[in-house]
Amino acid sequence: MKRTLCFLAMAFMLAVISVNVSFGQSPQKFNYQAVCRDLSGNIIANQAVTLRMTIHDISATGAVLYQETHALSTNNFGLVNVAVGGGTVVSGTFATIAWGSGAKYLQIEVNTGSGYSSVGAPQLLSVPYALYANQANVPGVPGPTGPIGPTGPIGPTGAVGATGAQGVTGPQGVTGATGPVGCATANTILKSNGTAAVCSQIYDDGTNVGIGTTTPGTKFEVDNGTIGLRAGSVAFDPATYATYGGFLLHSYAIAGSPQLSSIVATGTTVGNWSSDMAFYTRMNSMDIAERMRIKNNGNIGIGTTAPAAQLHTTGTVKFEGAGTPGANKVLTSDATGNATWQATTGLPGTIAAAQSALGSCPQPSALDVITWSGPKVALTITSATQKVHLVANVVMGAGGTAANSLDVWPAYAATGSTTPIVVGGGSYDYSCPANTRSCYTTTSVITGLAPGIYDFGVAVRVSGALNWTNNEYGYISVLLIN
Repeated sequence: MKRTLCFLAMAFMLAVISVNVSFGQSPQKFNYQAVCRDLSGNIIANQAVTLRMTIHDISATGAVLYQETHALSTNNFGLVNVAVGGGTVVSGTFATIAWGSGAKYLQIEVNTGSGYSSVGAPQLLSVPYALYANQANVPGVPGPTGPIGPTGPIGPTGAVGATGAQGVTGPQGVTGATGPVGCATANTILKSNGTAAVCSQIYDDGTNVGIGTTTPGTKFEVDNGTIGLRAGSVAFDPATYATYGGFLLHSYAIAGSPQLSSIVATGTTVGNWSSDMAFYTRMNSMDIAERMRIKNNGNIGIGTTAPAAQLHTTGTVKFEGAGTPGANKVLTSDATGNATWQATTGLPGTIAAAQSALGSCPQPSALDVITWSGPKVALTITSATQKVHLVANVVMGAGGTAANSLDVWPAYAATGSTTPIVVGGGSYDYSCPANTRSCYTTTSVITGLAPGIYDFGVAVRVSGALNWTNNEYGYISVLLIN
């Protein structure tokens, strides 16, 4: 069947299309042929066009069953050929169109570059019979029977059927053997001796468990026996060591070997209620021996069984913590009792400096004037908390006339000062026979000096005649203590 149709497009797209529809034998396509012309009837030759084919149900505007597009180029005669069902699918499935159910309309839209323009939606009066027949299931002449195919997989198990009626009661069986006699004490756990069930030592009242006792007072209680983990670790033996509250805890390398270490609580006696705890170890093949003990009063002894202090050791003590240990450092405590290793330099009670000197001891040049006599030493004071320990002697004597009224003091002054500052009450009214010498010693501890450099020595004063002429060398020694 062949016919020529003229379609009027939108204002921007005018075309006349001659349509030749022929229905082939392909079960999922049918042919559509058209000649594209412009509004003046001129052929649109050798130009790219896109056709959109839409199959509507019942009417030209009915439900869209299927839609596809075809990107084509016209030939020299403006001709395009389309296989409907073979384009780019926009919506629907061509193979599922119900060709035998109601009228079908084929809407044609053309796009030459300015958008789609509908050129009509004619009814498909001649239904693609091959497609309809494919759905109508009209049988042809039967062919020969083919070979039997392979057996398919087993289908799923069906639902369980209803329960059948109960059968008749069977005959009564023979009487079984008599069971074991229960334990005389309730809550006792049974055990097997290899041939029968017998009562064990384990008692369980639902709250506590006891071994060797029917009145356990804790979650697990063993009465006067040994708890052992022989092949690997410990044996717990309270009965071996003491009657009341003691225990002996051993460790073993393997079962049956000598114990490697032990912890012992010595127990007590009725009315005493005190005990020690001792710790034993073994060294090489030597016998196991006690290494440490905690006494009932809290004293800890290392190497002794009778510690007399909170920590009592008979050997050496090594402290690696408390700061950084080092040679000649001392362990000192702060006000709260925290101890640290400190260098001895600058610590309270340590010597910061020491000086000594030997020199002549001239007599004063004027009466009743305190002056330096003998050697002096200079020290630098760095803190007002430092102390100066001074020990000095003055050797002075008399010529042909006896000397008397000599006063002697320890003294200090800022370095370079000619006026000494005496310390303490001094020593007064020394005297010396004619033609002899005497040694006069003075000592003092000088504190509270402000930081600075000071001279330290001996100051003297003569109240009587200046007869102290037979002089000798004196000596001074000074220690600066932090």
